[in-house]
Amino acid sequence: MADNLKEKVKNVFNQFGLFILSTSKDNIPRSRYMTGRMGDDLSIWGATYSSSQKVSIIKNNPNVCCLSAIDPQKFDSPTVIMVGKADIFDDPEIKRNNWRDGLRQFFTGPGDPNYAVYKISPVKIEYYAPFSLKPEVIEL
Repeated sequence: MADNLKEKVKNVFNQFGLFILSTSKDNIPRSRYMTGRMGDDLSIWGATYSSSQKVSIIKNNPNVCCLSAIDPQKFDSPTVIMVGKADIFDDPEIKRNNWRDGLRQFFTGPGDPNYAVYKISPVKIEYYAPFSLKPEVIEL
């Protein structure tokens, strides 16, 4: 994969910091806003409530789609669409390694039983430059 394309994808994702995560249960799509951080391997890591509906959906169907744009209110903003597989982790070491102080507003600490970590591993990423109808594609 071209390093330049990889950097463009990371820039779009990390600059806005918010993305739309879509899952599917019984062939009915469901989307919600999420936050997370994109790693060098283009996977997305973040925190979620272990009791949330998305956790049970992902455990039954790990196929997800993520949509991110630098400025979703502008048509001239680059956009990234990622199709991938999601995993949910309740492992204490993974929870500690992904803990950050900003999560204290939601969880008591890395040992909170309702704190879980998710990872989205990309299978295909499409990068759309502003006003482009043809994406640059990364297949993993």
